[in-house]
Amino acid sequence: MFEVGDPARIKGEGGTMLLYLVDREGRLTPVLRPGPFPADPGSGTGPASKAPLYDTPAGFALSALLRGPTGAELAASLHTELPLAFAPVRDPERKDGLLTVTLPFPVTALSEAARGQIVCTVAHAQPLDVDARVVLAGQSNSIVPAQECPVPAS
Repeated sequence: MFEVGDPARIKGEGGTMLLYLVDREGRLTPVLRPGPFPADPGSGTGPASKAPLYDTPAGFALSALLRGPTGAELAASLHTELPLAFAPVRDPERKDGLLTVTLPFPVTALSEAARGQIVCTVAHAQPLDVDARVVLAGQSNSIVPAQECPVPAS
């Protein structure tokens, strides 16, 4: 379990998404990035006005997370404990109250922080009425059982 203190008071809207990186002390830290969906769908301006690459905000956020931190995030002493993955990932699948995330690498050897990065990013990208328990599946038939994000959504 992570010691995270008070939850971050960040809420993504329309054209933003919430990803989780790791700070110097190993704590999960939410970061806000531009997202795939326009804040104003009728605006027709900027990259957000294009059709999203994924069917769900969780798929887009997961893909962004697996590409690693930006220069600004690195400068703020944030990092990822995930292997970088530029291969396409599928949207998380929802079944029986669980979200299954299939990744292009084995998942059983991931650190607790790395698992938390994925679980929190996917769980907080879903509508709030979804039971945000996430199963991780990866190469070599590796599976990490369902878990919840240790950082409350704000």
